[in-house]
Amino acid sequence: MFLEQAVLEVMTGIPELIALLGSADNILPRGDIQNHPLPYLVHFPVSAAPLHVHSRSGSSLVAQEHYPFYQVSVFGSTPLVCRQIAEVLKASLDGFFEVGSPATSIEIFLVNERMIDYEQDVMVSHMAIDFQVFYENPLL
Repeated sequence: MFLEQAVLEVMTGIPELIALLGSADNILPRGDIQNHPLPYLVHFPVSAAPLHVHSRSGSSLVAQEHYPFYQVSVFGSTPLVCRQIAEVLKASLDGFFEVGSPATSIEIFLVNERMIDYEQDVMVSHMAIDFQVFYENPLL
């Protein structure tokens, strides 16, 4: 499983987030999303610094990927809509840690957030939230 898929699975498991977005289909990867109905969010890694560490089981070396900046961009009709979605994301993802099977783990920390200016021409508010992500997967 790749990082973006792992983060997507984490986010689709947050009922409050899905309720605010209206559907898990409103959690999107990078791409051409200009005409997608509001609200929605786009998530993607901005930078990576791969590390090699012992796995949690201690049996062998596996790659642990470190993403100092993994951005989640929230788009909504108003700054308030963006802020409500952002608050749920921050409360659910900051400090998130999960160990899956086999020996896969994901750890997420809040780094920063910023409300981008309201885009008057398309009537869209945008809030960018940066997380730091550690992702360990022996199947990479």
